[in-house]
Amino acid sequence: MASVPTRTVGVVVDPEFGSRVVTLAREMYLWVRGSPANLAAVDAVRASGTEITSFVASSEDSPEEAVLGILADVDLHHGPYSQASPWAEVFVFGASSTPEIRSLLAEIGFGEPEPTTEGFRSVKVEG
Repeated sequence: MASVPTRTVGVVVDPEFGSRVVTLAREMYLWVRGSPANLAAVDAVRASGTEITSFVASSEDSPEEAVLGILADVDLHHGPYSQASPWAEVFVFGASSTPEIRSLLAEIGFGEPEPTTEGFRSVKVEG
């Protein structure tokens, strides 16, 4: 199975992200919110032999709630207790940074999020 560098992780919470998942999975490890459009792309990524994770979030959850619901699991799988070279950067697609998200990022060692065109990015704080 092919793998991509795990120091950068993407979290896709936009249920209509769709085929863009395939391209993005070549650049970073992805966690993708399950939806019909996204799961078709996740299946294509898996068929290519690249690792990818899909997760369930309630259709009633806002994108920001979906981020809050999955970040601790992402940290568990890509953090220092699971990886020799833990994640150092996260890109979130389809959500805005909220005070609650900023607080959770700080708890798991990440700095102030920076807005991107499709969400935000945060980098692990050294030290």
